[in-house]
Amino acid sequence: MRTFCCCLPTRLGVLILSPVTFLGSLVVAGALIWALVHESSSLTTVQKVLTGALAAEMTLFCLASLFGFIGSIFASYRAVRFYSTMMWSLWLLTLALGIVEFVFLFKDKDQYVENCTNKAENIDLDGSSINLVSSSTQATVSEDACKSAFNIVAGVGIGVWAFVLLVAAYLCVIVGRYRDQLRDERGGFRKVHASDMGETGGYYRQYPTPGYRH
Repeated sequence: MRTFCCCLPTRLGVLILSPVTFLGSLVVAGALIWALVHESSSLTTVQKVLTGALAAEMTLFCLASLFGFIGSIFASYRAVRFYSTMMWSLWLLTLALGIVEFVFLFKDKDQYVENCTNKAENIDLDGSSINLVSSSTQATVSEDACKSAFNIVAGVGIGVWAFVLLVAAYLCVIVGRYRDQLRDERGGFRKVHASDMGETGGYYRQYPTPGYRH
């Protein structure tokens, strides 16, 4: 029996994890579909395509989570394998989307700083814009503050993204271990002593179990 966290069985991990991912993916998929239906006018074509693709991915992952739960109850290798495959697919998608998001974020850094500086220099009171910056020194301070704010937000975002990826990768490993355990329990290979095969020596060989299918 394969374990995680030192002593907990991987089957228990999948049994607990699959309902959580089912509910989470169901909520996310519902939110994305709602955005496509009710907020489509405010989305660009690229945003619509990305949102639709992610909604489809989350819907499929929701189904895979259901298979994972059923597979953990009935020890179904194929169901757990499907769940494991979808978990890694979603992990890779999260990795790719995160990289793209942060690339565009830093690409638009100057625009962000400019917008932030303009807001810091002007406060709108009763519809009239009042300029609070009267010197280049104050403008420089505002720009530096906006750059610092951008760096903090970007740093926190990257840190959270990396942490989520690490935790998700470990969860994928847990499901993968249970998948491998089921494969072994189903008789993927059997050890046969050399003496039983009419050979000399005290070693073992691995022979595929007849009739076993991956």
